[in-house]
Amino acid sequence: MKTIFLLLLSMILFLSCSSHAKQTSLKNIANQEVDYIPYYLKVYEADSLYIIGDFVNSYKILDSIFEIYEPLNQDVIYEMETYINVSKKTNNVNKIKPILKKLISIWGYDYEYLEKNIKQESLLSNIEIAELKNEYNNKINWGLRDSIINMNVLDQKFRRKKNDFSFSKKDSIDTLMNIDQKHYKIIMNLLRKGSVDSRVVGNRTRKENTSLHGLLIHCIDEDKDGELAKIVYKKVLLGELNPIDYAAIVDRNLLTNNLPQKYFVFSTKKISDVEKNRVNTNRLKIGLPRIGYSKWKVKQLYNNN
Repeated sequence: MKTIFLLLLSMILFLSCSSHAKQTSLKNIANQEVDYIPYYLKVYEADSLYIIGDFVNSYKILDSIFEIYEPLNQDVIYEMETYINVSKKTNNVNKIKPILKKLISIWGYDYEYLEKNIKQESLLSNIEIAELKNEYNNKINWGLRDSIINMNVLDQKFRRKKNDFSFSKKDSIDTLMNIDQKHYKIIMNLLRKGSVDSRVVGNRTRKENTSLHGLLIHCIDEDKDGELAKIVYKKVLLGELNPIDYAAIVDRNLLTNNLPQKYFVFSTKKISDVEKNRVNTNRLKIGLPRIGYSKWKVKQLYNNN
């Protein structure tokens, strides 16, 4: 029964991607304006297959999609790292070195995290590794990184702890509104100019938050004309922001206006089957998996050991 459920989950993810591009093959997409939504859905399909141990089909999906799109290494999914693992497990070791070089030089991956047997297959010398790390460091906008880290620190300074919506303390509302207004202007300027993802500002750490996610949620109230939401969606299509960033600001705005969520990012209540179908349809359209995927993944990874 469990096997049937997992196979159905993988088929659902696959069909969702096919539905989004039913009139356009993946190869044709590559020749049109960039649209990463089919990419996100295929990556989730590959991720689900990897989790249930179907390494062959997980590899096939990632290998084909990476031929069409410049690969990403998204938080939580880490598809480039998965690709390296399934390449090893399926004896496609010739694919490890090229993707690993990109992972280090573009995404700042720490080579020391690799398992010993994969390091041996990568055939990267110490000189090459040092050069790739240097290439990555030279690409990072360190000034912008520091600015975003400081914005995230300020963003949290006046917010009540353990509150899903991060509403401010009563005596800090004016201060917080001023901060959000300031951050809104800065973020709009940054997004208009170009990308602000981890390829530009580097990876976040436990002490240094370089993500725009929380900042976007908190300054969406300043987006009176909807321009921020439009820009964020465009960045999602370009692979520069994650679909969850767009979904979160849309749902936050709806909640603020006492309207039902479109993507159910915030678990504020139980959701009916009818509503779940509506939400899942919306989620798949922007490249998000169905409701419950993250919980299912955690359960498979940790509860079945």
